[in-house]
Amino acid sequence: MSVNLRSVFAFAKEYHQKKESQKDIQYGTAGFRSHADNLDYVMYRMGLLAALRSRAKASQAIGVMITASHNPEHDNGVKLIDPLGEMLEQRWEQLATDLVNVPDSGLEAQVAKICEDEQIDNNEPAKVFVGMDTRYHSPQLSRAVVNGILALKGTVTEFGIVTTPMLHYFVTCTNTQNAYGLPTEEGYMGKLIAAFKALRGEQAEPGNYRNQLYYDGANGVGSLKMLGFIKKLNGALNVKVFNSNGKINFKCGADFVKTNHRVPEGLPEEAALASGRCCSVDGDADRVVYYFTDKEGTFRLLDGDRIATLLAGYLKDLIEQCGVQLEMGLVQTAYANGASTDYIVNRMKIPVSCTRTGVKHLHHKALEYDVGVYFEANGHGTIIYSEKAKQAIRAASQDESRTEEQRKTAARLLQMIDLTNETVGDAISDMLLVETVLHAKGWNLDDWLASYTDLPNVLEKVYLADRNVITVTDADRVVVAPAGLQDSINEIVAKFPKGRSFVRPSGTEDIVRVYAEADTRENAVQLAFEVANLVFDQAGGQYQKKLSADESLPESLNILLFGSGDPRHILATASQLFLHPGLKVNVYLAEGCIELLARHMVLLAVAFEDPELLSLKGKTHLFMDLFGNNLIRPFSSAYLSSKAKELTDIITDAEYAQRQAPMFNYETLRYKERDQLENVFRFWTNAPEHVFNIARYWEDRLRVQLGERYDHRNGAFDWDLQMRLRENGAKQVCPQEYKHWRETGIAFTFPEYEQSDPNKTFAVGLVRNGKGFLHRGSVGDNMTGPYIAFGHKCAEERLSRSKHGVNDFRSTDVTERNVLQIVYEIQNRKPYCFDPKDIHQYGAHQLDTGKNLNKHEARTESAEAIHYNKPLLRCENLTIHFLSVDDVLRMHEMERFAGKFDVVFVASNYLGLVKDGFSRAWKESCLVCFETRQLTVFSKEEIKEHTDKIKAFAQKESLAAVTNFSINKNHSVLLYKRAGNK
Repeated sequence: MSVNLRSVFAFAKEYHQKKESQKDIQYGTAGFRSHADNLDYVMYRMGLLAALRSRAKASQAIGVMITASHNPEHDNGVKLIDPLGEMLEQRWEQLATDLVNVPDSGLEAQVAKICEDEQIDNNEPAKVFVGMDTRYHSPQLSRAVVNGILALKGTVTEFGIVTTPMLHYFVTCTNTQNAYGLPTEEGYMGKLIAAFKALRGEQAEPGNYRNQLYYDGANGVGSLKMLGFIKKLNGALNVKVFNSNGKINFKCGADFVKTNHRVPEGLPEEAALASGRCCSVDGDADRVVYYFTDKEGTFRLLDGDRIATLLAGYLKDLIEQCGVQLEMGLVQTAYANGASTDYIVNRMKIPVSCTRTGVKHLHHKALEYDVGVYFEANGHGTIIYSEKAKQAIRAASQDESRTEEQRKTAARLLQMIDLTNETVGDAISDMLLVETVLHAKGWNLDDWLASYTDLPNVLEKVYLADRNVITVTDADRVVVAPAGLQDSINEIVAKFPKGRSFVRPSGTEDIVRVYAEADTRENAVQLAFEVANLVFDQAGGQYQKKLSADESLPESLNILLFGSGDPRHILATASQLFLHPGLKVNVYLAEGCIELLARHMVLLAVAFEDPELLSLKGKTHLFMDLFGNNLIRPFSSAYLSSKAKELTDIITDAEYAQRQAPMFNYETLRYKERDQLENVFRFWTNAPEHVFNIARYWEDRLRVQLGERYDHRNGAFDWDLQMRLRENGAKQVCPQEYKHWRETGIAFTFPEYEQSDPNKTFAVGLVRNGKGFLHRGSVGDNMTGPYIAFGHKCAEERLSRSKHGVNDFRSTDVTERNVLQIVYEIQNRKPYCFDPKDIHQYGAHQLDTGKNLNKHEARTESAEAIHYNKPLLRCENLTIHFLSVDDVLRMHEMERFAGKFDVVFVASNYLGLVKDGFSRAWKESCLVCFETRQLTVFSKEEIKEHTDKIKAFAQKESLAAVTNFSINKNHSVLLYKRAGNK
């Protein structure tokens, strides 16, 4: 047999090209994983490597498993299986990484290098087994693997759809010349079922044990294979399979149950009502967890730690009863619950070893024992028996000098060995082992749970600029660098009863995971946050998440703004969409009054105005005027009047709207609301009857608010600014601008402008009255100010500088800079480069704002020389949905919103409107953002009270903090996801 390495390149170039844009990826414990669309060339190259590995291992069979395990359906992956069912040797992991990351032009040379370095003779046979899970793209990717094997003239055996543990089993059987079993699906099932039935005996329901199991198949291969097992079990174990034909791992499976601490969707009703014994496997059936709902309706989880203690305790009893002298040990990672470790060591008297995180590390450590039990908390694990142990147990089963009971116990141990898939964690094998032990003990899950009580624990993430600044040792439990970090962690841990915490950098992304446990849930949470904050401060933390190299954006995002009050979030998102042209963003606006929806529309229209009508600076100042000033420039008033006519046409003519403002979607607005919008826009036009004396409304509100302090209002304003607003973090706001705004309602002032016309976008409660309108007053805040939205901070550090407490730049100046960036990036679809000449600098200056020129009567002169009726700038991947005001309080009841939103923002004053069941509108991985009252003039007690309400709601909905809400940092927004979601 002759192999021409040139064919390797030819195959790749013709069928499996690697695009230049493909980023480097790394082979890890799980092999390669990514979005399925990115894996074709990876699969081909892994076929090549599998053939080379077989030749390097004396032509033994090598396995290639195509799966992404517990990942979402759109992902896939591939990993190689070594001759005795082990994971790929660590040195070859680097060869895999190098081979996948070379360009097509270097592929032939890279294969040749591997052959030379590993002394591989390509004239020798190569034998490769290929298996795959049930993902719809697995067959196509399997074809690429096969092409790689054939390119090097290897022999392929395709097993089709199998669990990952089954392929490990087939490889081991073949390379042991069938000593481990027959390398077929029938051989695998037959071996496990024969051992299970022998161990089970005749009694179906001893003690508290009941012969009924509810099995969540994660809509993956585990469900298919379990259906086959059920037929052959013949009632020895009654299993009801659910989640067998849906979307793989979607709201189901072992990882979902473990990380979310809740039952999967699809659970049969009788399982929940009757405290049914339930288990979940993952997408490729290599991990399993148990759970039930107790009589109080509380979810109870029995994870990998529990499985390890159950099996180890039973095996220890059997070994002692048959009188065989064997060294037994249990292997855990640092993530194992401290209560389980204490129970194993002090109650069960079994030695415990701790290794680095990763199944391969646990497996190798377990090999050091005669009987090595290892499980990760996620439910992945198995038991390994040394050859010495097997021989000793076999001899004991035949030793006539032992008692009959000892010989029977030894025979039972042999059946336990046959029931175990020693090659790798196997959900079906492990499930049958658990059922065997529970049956033997006569236990239900309550009995199992009562063996010990888990310590409350929390797992947090801290995002870093570079995860490599943290290095760890002692099985990931001790920080080596940065120097002093571990000592500081120890000091924090010492404050908490039964406290334990460690930090571990991720192997794939710039995050550090913080694990903490303590005597109470409250202490565990506090410990986690304190350690997370410490890591954040000492290791270069950052709050925003960055996508890892192999992580892709979703095709679309549905964002709900629940009472945002202004379009700051929409504009910030829109300005960055040029970076993500393939991402479709749908923003849904829910506001409590129709006038606020109208205000959103006109402010968005300013930002997206055609550049022929408004310059960037013109847009910026117009936006600021309408956004933050009670009285506006005559130019702004003229624009508002003209734009109001245009917006009237947009909401009354669907075809016209599609041409002029295709990003606006008002389909859900009721006809009466569209009529109300039309009234609002008509009021905005300049006509003698459209009177709005906002200055009077402002003063009336101020008098009511201050009461007896009104005559000393300047001092009251200064107190609110210095002792409240700036103390709470809004240090960019200057006294001169804040006091002027509190007095007049005019927030943003420049020397070249005078504000004189009423800003009718603040009018609220509009009702037609003949040709004119009645209105209830003005909407909006009159204590904190509009400065926080865009003027709190910016990318240029110099704009935040101050001297002797006097800022170089006002919040107004920072707002000008930030709004200018937004409108620039929306218009030009490229990053904005700051030029100091673009903005004003009046932080240290006391501007003469002059007399308040209040012209509350409507302007009647012909100021609208320009008609602002050109189509708005297009943003193809953004749609803004204006929701009905009625939807605000009924959203949780409406089917069309069920499971809809990826991101939800809840404004601080809308928290009280959040109804029970609001979470029905969230997707499982939804990011929930709660606005706090931090950057306001509320007292610290009021801020804390509101924050506590947010945290209580989050706890009620089983939400976990996304960022570390540290003890010495205050946040204007708290971010949550469902507990356990990434």
